[in-house]
Amino acid sequence: MLRWLIAILALVTLGGCTMDSQDASQAQQTRMSGALDGWVGQSVAAYVAEHGDPTSSVRLDNISSAFRWVILGSGAGAVVPVGQTMMVIPPRQLQCAVIFTGTTSVAKPDYKDFTITGYRWEGNC
Repeated sequence: MLRWLIAILALVTLGGCTMDSQDASQAQQTRMSGALDGWVGQSVAAYVAEHGDPTSSVRLDNISSAFRWVILGSGAGAVVPVGQTMMVIPPRQLQCAVIFTGTTSVAKPDYKDFTITGYRWEGNC
């Protein structure tokens, strides 16, 4: 019973610190657009130079490929007072994937030969 009470109190306390899902989605959209819009029109090699090789890539057709980077991080933990004790909520693992699409006219292309034409992301970016 005490564990349930602690869990409920922790959720209520943490719930006051969060945005509603629509506000969070818009904030993430704005943040990601600001971070990724500037890469459209540049070569994949420019992004690789700053962020390392992609985690994976796939050829979509004769002129297009998709390049995926997986970014791991951790969210903040918390210490929540419950009565005269403190409850520790550990940091959570965050994972984000950034996917760029690019086109080329080179038969055997390298990263420098692909021009970024679009992007999307998945997860907690």
